[in-house]
Amino acid sequence: MSDGKRIKATALDFADPKSEQAIRAVLDIIHGDVVKTGDPRLLFYMTEVHKALGSPRKTYDRDSSLGSSNSVHRTFFCEITRSIGDVAKENKYLHRVEGWLLFALIAENLKSHPIQVIVCSILTLFCRSEQQGLPDEVRGISIRDGEWLRLENLRLVDIAMLDERKNHIDTIFKALRLLSHQLESFEQGTLLSDDELNTCWSHWVAPCPCCQTISSHDYHRELVATRLWPMLIDEYKDRVFDLIFAIRDISEKTLDAIQH
Repeated sequence: MSDGKRIKATALDFADPKSEQAIRAVLDIIHGDVVKTGDPRLLFYMTEVHKALGSPRKTYDRDSSLGSSNSVHRTFFCEITRSIGDVAKENKYLHRVEGWLLFALIAENLKSHPIQVIVCSILTLFCRSEQQGLPDEVRGISIRDGEWLRLENLRLVDIAMLDERKNHIDTIFKALRLLSHQLESFEQGTLLSDDELNTCWSHWVAPCPCCQTISSHDYHRELVATRLWPMLIDEYKDRVFDLIFAIRDISEKTLDAIQH
């Protein structure tokens, strides 16, 4: 620093080139430059440097005099939240980005509720019915021991998250029951009831042309084979992702049987 003082950013691994990149990026931001990156580790290091600097809230245009009437200032790191959203769009699913859970530490450093909401909404999909602590599979290969300990201390998995998991399961089960009723109606040549139609409208679901060709017998046979029938929310202990994968397998098997 210009006054000769040293800053401490203990979370940075200076053997990692991204540490130096993070310092340079923060200096650029301080001078009003826009730095765009979607790398979770680089963003994490940047927020650690930002914290070590005392968490300044404003940045100034390098071409203006600090504190002058024509100086241009911006909220520090306002672009990071946007960067995470861009990463999610680019990769379609944020959890496919290596080190995505570091966004939780970024949210902690920046005191950013929107980023925390994004992380928790994904983490919910990895939780089992009686989950305690972070699921091991979300750690990935890049999160280090000290970072994992910090993440565990955040206590992200709580009753509210498990309730949200149950809501996801409930919504999916409703859609599966609706398809069951629709297939039976197609085979019997009857119309759906008002309640079933209302469910269609409220959940924006309806069988596609391929689903309409599946026999009700084959559909229920696969549900039983994957232990999804009868659909009892409290009896389902696995992750939301496991349920999605099971449905995908049922779809592939039943549609493959039709085509052959």
